[in-house]
Amino acid sequence: MRKVLSIICVLLSVAAIYSCHEDVDTSARYVFTERTVASYLEDHAQFSEYVRLMKEQKVSDVSKTSVYQLMTAYGYYTVFAPTNDAIQKYLDSLVIKGIIPEADWNSFPDERSLDSIRSVVVLNSILDGTKQQKTYFTAEFPKTNEEFSINTMADRKISVTYYRGDLDSCSIDGMCPISKTNRDIEAINGYIHEVSYVINPSNETMGSTLHKFAADYESGLSVMANLVQACGLVDTLSQVRDERYETLYKTGAFPNFDSQLANRGPGTSQVWIYPLCRDR
Repeated sequence: MRKVLSIICVLLSVAAIYSCHEDVDTSARYVFTERTVASYLEDHAQFSEYVRLMKEQKVSDVSKTSVYQLMTAYGYYTVFAPTNDAIQKYLDSLVIKGIIPEADWNSFPDERSLDSIRSVVVLNSILDGTKQQKTYFTAEFPKTNEEFSINTMADRKISVTYYRGDLDSCSIDGMCPISKTNRDIEAINGYIHEVSYVINPSNETMGSTLHKFAADYESGLSVMANLVQACGLVDTLSQVRDERYETLYKTGAFPNFDSQLANRGPGTSQVWIYPLCRDR
């Protein structure tokens, strides 16, 4: 009996020692203790208006997914979230410009203009680094006054401006200050930075610029500008992109040119015509 008890004690001791030194593989474990970009914004009242607009704004004109839904999913997003006060200031500026009579979302003359302004607020506030080779987080802010390497979801370029070389004092496009106290907020799918004004890149085009020069005889460019107008090119130079082409591209209406080029036989000669796009 004593031998049996001794053997049991030895086995228990060995098991205890082994359990103390056992390496447990935790690589496959993932506990969702952190918040997504969407849930963080939802939990903070100062972003309630921004959240509402994100829920109404679609990712694209051929998608049923809202931007808010996108912010609940996996990705590498950098979000410059405007506060309720920031959005109100932007609406105030639209009143001054005569776009709307009152600083209210219900004062837009039609659904199209409302959709346009909403997309400005939401799509220009987000950099989507999901498709990049590497993550695109705060550490990859430009170190000098220059543009970010990727576009906003509105396919526009935005830049960062530092004040007197202070990396903690900066703004987007020189007019949208980033909060010093509420920035670099990490979520499981990106980073959030509070901004005190809506990011709205200039809509100035070559066409609108030449139109101004045509009436400004002291600019030194009025003759050329009037010649461009006489040729009927102002409308063409006012287009940022070919919207029809963009829609066809998004819906997959075009063939895969790269695969066709790769599969063509030796000695064959083919010419492909691509639409001309602005330099990005």
